[in-house]
Amino acid sequence: MTAVRIALWALVLVLAAIGIVMASLPVYLEAHKDVLAGAASRALGRSVRIEGAVGVAWLPRPSLVLKDIEIAGAEGSAAPGPWHAGRLEGDLDLAALFHRQLRIGRIQVQDAVIQLDPDQLAGWAPSDPPSSRGGFRITVDSVRLVESTLALQTASDPPLSFRIDRLDLTGLDGSNPGPSLDLAGEIGVSGTLVGFSVLAGPVDESASSRWPFTLRMQVADASLEASGSTGAPFDFAQIEARVDLAVPDLQALQPLLPTYTLPAAGGLRMSGRLLRGDDGLALDRIEGFLDASEPLGRITLTDGAARQAANGLTGRLEGQLRQTPFRLELGFAGLEEGQPFNPLEAGSGRLQLLATLGDARLLGDLSLTLGGPRPSIEGSLNIEKLDLRAPGSFNRFTATTDGARIWLDRPIPVERLRDLDLNLALRIDGLETEALKIERLATRATLDDGRFRLGSLEVVLPGITLTGDATLDARQARPAWTGDLKAERILLPEALAFLPLAKPPGGHLDRASLTAKAQGTTARALIASLSGELGAKEAQFRSPAVDKQAPTPIMLTKPRLTLEPGRSVRLQMALAAAAEQFDLDLTGGRLADLLPKGGGWPKIDVLAKRRSKAQVAKIRGHVGPLDALLAGRDLNLDLSLEQPGLTIGAKGRLARFDALRGSTLDVKAAIQDLSVLGNLAGGPLGKGLASGFPAGPPLTASAHLRGLDRGLELRAFKAVSGDSDLAGDLTIRPGPTPRIEATLSAQRLDLTPYLGTASPTAGSARSTPAQLPAPELLRMLDGTLRLKIGHLKAGDLGLDLLDLDAALDSGHLQASIATGADRLGAEIDLRPDRAGWRFDIRAKGNLDLAHLLEAKDANALSHIQTALDTRLTGVATAWNDLLWNADGHLELSLGAGRLHKNAAEVLPLGGLLFTLLDVLNPLALDLDSRVHYNELQCAVLQFDLAEGIATSTRGLAVQTKTLNAIGGGALNLRTEAIELRFKTAKRRGIGLSLLGIADRFVYVKGTLRKPRAGIDPAALLTHGGAAWATTGISLLADQLVRRLTSGTNPCDVVRTKR
Repeated sequence: MTAVRIALWALVLVLAAIGIVMASLPVYLEAHKDVLAGAASRALGRSVRIEGAVGVAWLPRPSLVLKDIEIAGAEGSAAPGPWHAGRLEGDLDLAALFHRQLRIGRIQVQDAVIQLDPDQLAGWAPSDPPSSRGGFRITVDSVRLVESTLALQTASDPPLSFRIDRLDLTGLDGSNPGPSLDLAGEIGVSGTLVGFSVLAGPVDESASSRWPFTLRMQVADASLEASGSTGAPFDFAQIEARVDLAVPDLQALQPLLPTYTLPAAGGLRMSGRLLRGDDGLALDRIEGFLDASEPLGRITLTDGAARQAANGLTGRLEGQLRQTPFRLELGFAGLEEGQPFNPLEAGSGRLQLLATLGDARLLGDLSLTLGGPRPSIEGSLNIEKLDLRAPGSFNRFTATTDGARIWLDRPIPVERLRDLDLNLALRIDGLETEALKIERLATRATLDDGRFRLGSLEVVLPGITLTGDATLDARQARPAWTGDLKAERILLPEALAFLPLAKPPGGHLDRASLTAKAQGTTARALIASLSGELGAKEAQFRSPAVDKQAPTPIMLTKPRLTLEPGRSVRLQMALAAAAEQFDLDLTGGRLADLLPKGGGWPKIDVLAKRRSKAQVAKIRGHVGPLDALLAGRDLNLDLSLEQPGLTIGAKGRLARFDALRGSTLDVKAAIQDLSVLGNLAGGPLGKGLASGFPAGPPLTASAHLRGLDRGLELRAFKAVSGDSDLAGDLTIRPGPTPRIEATLSAQRLDLTPYLGTASPTAGSARSTPAQLPAPELLRMLDGTLRLKIGHLKAGDLGLDLLDLDAALDSGHLQASIATGADRLGAEIDLRPDRAGWRFDIRAKGNLDLAHLLEAKDANALSHIQTALDTRLTGVATAWNDLLWNADGHLELSLGAGRLHKNAAEVLPLGGLLFTLLDVLNPLALDLDSRVHYNELQCAVLQFDLAEGIATSTRGLAVQTKTLNAIGGGALNLRTEAIELRFKTAKRRGIGLSLLGIADRFVYVKGTLRKPRAGIDPAALLTHGGAAWATTGISLLADQLVRRLTSGTNPCDVVRTKR
């Protein structure tokens, strides 16, 4: 029992001792925290202060707990601020305390702020081993840092903050070959969190010369991974690692680079091997791809390497750009040995560059100097045979409006031009894109204290060679830009070949020049302040040939385009085309209005004046917008042509320039008379129009024009001239031979003003052209015409309900005419022949003669039923030749009535008949009435035409109220001579006193223009007649005359004679 009690008391004493120790240890440590701080200061080589309490946590294991600890920063460091730790907890070995040792298994630091200067990381470590120091001896197995912040700050770079979720550093007690690092956290870069993790240290307890490591960084979907080994322990001078970079979308990295604009590209994947050793730093086995935006597309890297040489850098990269292989090699010499990021050795260096893309080469030899007031670059850069067309085309990129706006307003960093001097010889021999080809470019680019100049500039493009210079002076508050370019000749087809034109215009510009000035630091400011002039001595344009026609040349004299800030762009020139000369003045909008959201040019004012004192003409109005003009489609126009006697206005839309389809125009015209149309048309057709239309009353016309696939149509065409009106639709199809198809109608059409005489009689020939239109004139036009006229007037002639159908094809004219209620019809066939015009004219039908007259007095109308039957064929060169050379027949039959003189004159041979009636009606009317009227019971005029002679082969007959007459004879149509003889007989039941006319012979002689009639005193039938009239007169001697009696109807006798 005694032993048990002793053991119990011993246990109680031990427990009491333990309790005393547990109770007194915190008090002891609190009382000796300065000693602990001093020991920590000696261990770290930094001043350590414990601001908070010192305590001991017994569960789950004994731990030392320190709060609010501050560790002084390194003197002379760029990060001198102290370190802070909100809580530090370390596992304790209590037995070691009695040996004045503080042995800690693991230290966990929470809520710490650690500031480091990366250039002096070694300064925080103690210079002597802890065991050699007096006081407490502190040993640590491992360190864990959680929920803390690490701030890196250097003298030259902005601070960089790391948010560390967890950091584990193990093997610090010397039992392992070296410490191990397990780190995970986040880095805040420009407000974006970048996650990272690091695992490094020895693999096992064996002493290895290399330690493996793994590094991973993550931002959004982008990641960077590196795995390899370093020299032990953590010798970063000896590195071998594989590096993998994966970026699904480059835009995800934009927040990390706020001062740069990353391209809108796709993904990026790249891998390689990183080496660092005694030979320097190197990266090889580079491969991967970049999905760039158009026009580059995917760039594939198949192999590459970069290496730090003894005093410089060398690099090589190979791959493909749109299936085109490329290779890049560069070398730089002049670095201090072993210091790739230090200044240049002796202040100078040399860069040699060689790049190939397919057959293209880029050669560069540049010298860099830092010894002067500014860094300078001097050397040469040559480019050969660079082809940027498909598949590696740079011309498929289309900038968005927002992108263009950003570019326009982005400041041009001209101030940086004062940080560098440049003297570079640039030469390009062959640069071709899908839109542009540069055959040669050579210039000397110099930059001196902010003044940049392109001197001795020579640019050779297809069809043009430009020379001159350009400067940029960045020394002013508002940088000044100037340019002066000249071209001796510009060949338009070649120079404009890059434009999307199916048929570029031909021609050239001679002695072209461009001068320009601008100020500003953004593209928008430069455009707004741009002033200058683009001009040439002369220019010639040739529009593309249409349907194998010869192109029309257009001459421009001294074209001049002027630009002034804040004012409208203006183009002035003298223009000559198709024997016409104009002074042309075009005024658009401000140049700045062409920028995005600038409004553009909704219209361009047009003013053109004809250079002619005799034919003054002006074209004025506007076209637009400019975008439509440049695109060649959907152009609005409102133009008017003004010249003496003529005004034409057109307003509407041109759908496209190379075709008329879809275009719509409203056209209005006011014409003094039709003869001015010849001056408007020009050429042979215009001359024909001018000679074919005498002066007439003013004419106004309007139509809605619509473009077709090939040609145009005029809808709702309306024309008014004097008492005449015309309306309908026309279709015009241009080509080598234009074609017009028209369907027209008129309520009233008065041709009197265009005939030159009061009525269409034989005398009208004096006012009409002596010659028929030349066959070439009718061959200039094809077409069809359908015309309906309610009432047609031609002098005293008037026709109702006239229908005309005509067709013209290769000079062959066919026409049919029908008029009146009884439908008198005519057909005309006119075609060119070697000797002139071959004609075939037919007319047949009935009408009331009164319907042919325009008479105010209805009582004066000659209501005589008339029948006409004629056909004439032959070849003629003039209007008169139609009768002179005609073969055929003419038969005119009239019924009873009073024959008005005017009505007689509109009939074929009507004047001759009226003259005969003057003799046959001596008593029927008084003398005054006979001037205008003659009584008629019937009349038949029948002639056969051959070789210019009209012969009455079946006789002529006239019956009045008192006499019957049958006769014959002939007409010489070439001389217009008349030779007719009639035998008269008094009608049954008529008185005997007829002044000697009955049963006598009556003659009609003279000419068709002035016929005269009388009684043959010799009562001879054939004696004295002309030889050419013998056949017709001899008919009087046969039974035809013998059948003439007082009771015979002579008209029936002639009609039945076959």
